[in-house]
Parts: sequence; C-alpha cells; structure tokens
Amino acid sequence: MRFGQLAAVNLRLPGDERADARFDDQLAAMVTARDEGLIAGVGLSNVSLEQLRHAVAGTDIVCVQNLFHLADAAGPRFEECLSRGIAFVPFCPLAGRAPG
Repeated sequence: MRFGQLAAVNLRLPGDERADARFDDQLAAMVTARDEGLIAGVGLSNVSLEQLRHAVAGTDIVCVQNLFHLADAAGPRFEECLSRGIAFVPFCPLAGRAPG
C-alpha cells in the first residue's frame, strides 16, 4: 500500500442476490481502480453467497461486510470467507436493526 491509496473499498450491493451483468460491470470498475493503484484491495458489502463465489472466481476479494449477529448468522457466507481467508466484517453484531 502506498500513501494516498485506500487499503480496501467495498462494493455495496443492493441485496438482490444476483451475479448479473451490472454486478460484473461494477466489480470490473473496482478491479480497474485496484490495478491503477487507487485502492489496495476489493471488498464486497451486502453480498449473497452467489455473488461472493462469482466475484472470487474472477478476482481477489480482501473482505466482505455483511449482516451478522447471533440471532441471524450469515452462515454460508461466513463459512465461505473463512475457507478462503477473506476478512469478514459484520454489521449489526449485537442483533440491532439492520441499516436501511
């Protein structure tokens, strides 16, 4: 990482759970920003398991920020991140209301 470079930037997804052409275009823009040195790592936020798997098939993902708390654990997404060595950053870990 260099001075003036963000360590990671998360692509925040709308929660529709699809890995479609729009998702690919947004992810490609993030990869371009990484390749140009603007950011050091690409992250995802509010991602479905399908989108996560689709993304890691095409590029390195450094972190995932998703809803996660004891009453509604992210289950498969958390396990996928764990198995791939991807940092998992929970939001609402104390079972508060999800940001809307």
